[in-house]
Parts: sequence; C-alpha cells; structure tokens
Amino acid sequence: MWLLLKNPIISALSVLIIGLGLHYSHVWWIKHSYEGELASQKTALIAQCEADKAITNEVSHEYQTHIAALDARLATLRLRPAHCVPVSNPSPGCNAAAGANKPIGQDGVDSRVFLDFAAVAEKYRLQLIGCQSFVNKTFRQ
Repeated sequence: MWLLLKNPIISALSVLIIGLGLHYSHVWWIKHSYEGELASQKTALIAQCEADKAITNEVSHEYQTHIAALDARLATLRLRPAHCVPVSNPSPGCNAAAGANKPIGQDGVDSRVFLDFAAVAEKYRLQLIGCQSFVNKTFRQ
C-alpha cells in the first residue's frame, strides 16, 4: 500500500484498472438487466409481424377472389355479340330541331369498349376496397 502511494505511475495505473473494472462491471450489469426486456420486445415484434402477414394474406385472398369473380363475369359478358352503340349528331346550331339527337348511321362505339372501361373501373374499386380492408384490419386490432 505504501508503494502505491509513493509511486504516482503505479497509483495512476491502479486507479485506471479499478475504474475500468467498475466500468465493465456496470456495462455487464446494464446488458444483462435489459436482456429480458429486449427478448420480450423481440417476441412482441415477431408476433406483430406474423399477425400483419396473416392480415395481408387474408386481404390478398379476398381481393384475388373478387378479381377472379369479376373476370368470370366479364368472360360471360364477352360471349354475347357486340353491339354498336350509336352516337347522336351534335346540334347543328341554327336548325337544332331538324337533326338533334339522331343517330349517325353506322358510326358509333362498340359495346365492348364500354364493357372494358367498366371492368377497369371495377378493378380499381375492388383494389380500393382491398386497401381499405387492410387498413381497417391492421389498425383496429
């Protein structure tokens, strides 16, 4: 003990060793005191991830079912013969009573164009419903 107090280098090294020992023991204590908490957080996050994957699979399955049903309905509608939907003449200005709203002969729009447009709109509607379902199921747990 007298040698430690007499020699300043040995005193400084002793204080340094004791300080490092206390520091590492404190770090060890902090690490082990939070390991249980970190493990429970990890378990909770994994459970939440699995629940989210289940919701995603469920909503995706519902969406795919609706899309398949829509495609089946469209297939049966496309089997029908196409019709030409007439387009009416624009108002001729001065003589509006003479030719207004009369079909333009064979000029018109194929009914399948309207069917395809309605199919695209319906697919977007189903996609929106799927997204809303996912958000509702995710945030209402």
